[in-house]
Order: sequence, then C-alpha cells, then structure tokens
Amino acid sequence: MDGLPHLADQEYMVVVRSAHQLVKATLTELEIRFPPMRRYTEEHHRRTAEDLFAGFIVRTGAILAARRVPARSLDPTLDLLALQLNDFPRACRTPARAREALRTRRAPTFTIPGPGKPA
Repeated sequence: MDGLPHLADQEYMVVVRSAHQLVKATLTELEIRFPPMRRYTEEHHRRTAEDLFAGFIVRTGAILAARRVPARSLDPTLDLLALQLNDFPRACRTPARAREALRTRRAPTFTIPGPGKPA
C-alpha cells in the first residue's frame, strides 16, 4: 500500500465494503423523502442509482476542469470500473451512462414515470 495511503484508511475500506448497502439505504430513504418513488419498479430504482452516479461524475468532471485537470482524466476510472463489471451486463450500463454524461457535460435528467411506465 506504499504510495496509496488512502487504501490503509479504515474509512475508505468501510465505504468500499459497504457501497452496495449505502446505495440501497439511499434509495430506501429517498422513498421516504420523495413518496412518488414508492411506485418505482426495480428498473426505475436501478436507473435512479445510475443517474445519481452519472450526475456525480459530471460534477466531479466540472471540479477537475476548474482545477485545470481535463475531465477526460476520469475515463480510465470508468474503463476500469467497466472491466470489473464485465460479467454483469446490467451493471456495465452504469459507467457507460456516466461516460456519456461526462462527454456531453450533462447530468441525466430525472423523470417521474407513472406506475408501470419505463424510466
């Protein structure tokens, strides 16, 4: 872990190990704070999580650009994430959507679909 002090950081390890639970807890809490989400299908929830990630990537890209670091520097991270998710086709869409959002510099728009309608 020489040269990578963040890997020795207990907080980092806890966040990495609990990432799935963090996303699930966030979506569950969103249902409480934003009642229309209670009608979302599993697909709607997955899309919402993807949109949140893509929006985060766009904001991170903007911060990097403000620091005169090209936003395209996030591409290797998204490439590596996609490689790790290679065996999970649905999950592979998340870095792909984030890359597209970064390329167009637009976070995905959030829509509130009606019950049984695709997001």
